Amino acid sequence: MLASSGGGTRSAAFAYSVLEKMRDTPIVVQGKTRRLFDEVDVIAAVSGGSFTAAYYGLFGERIFTDFEQRFLRRDVQGGLLAQLLNPGNLLELASDGFNRSDLTARWLGRNVFEDRTFADMARGNLPLVIINASDLNNGSIFSFMTRRYAVARALEP
Repeated sequence: MLASSGGGTRSAAFAYSVLEKMRDTPIVVQGKTRRLFDEVDVIAAVSGGSFTAAYYGLFGERIFTDFEQRFLRRDVQGGLLAQLLNPGNLLELASDGFNRSDLTARWLGRNVFEDRTFADMARGNLPLVIINASDLNNGSIFSFMTRRYAVARALEP
């Protein structure tokens, strides 16, 4: 099991560098050389570490070719602010059924996670990914694994 903590983009970058190092670390299992990376069965993450965990859970080793560009080196805050200031979104934001979290989830879904759900993670030999969160209103802790749930929803602030 691999656990990734919070801390914003820095924790996402740290989790990414851990995955890179595990990918590049050979180990011997029952006489066969494997990568340490291949022995991970579960990835549990919270906050910033969740971006890396979710991306790997969705796209596998593609993380090593495009995660830096799509997320780590991107001005995510600028992209989110542009959405907030976009006049086309002001009517939605003024309604009772839509808020900044919805706008954030929509941007992340479109720009980072390709509008995928947790059901898209249930394939191949990839580890089970568990995104953990807490409800600040009542202090309850919960984990996102529901197959129909949009990945970007689990990562909204």
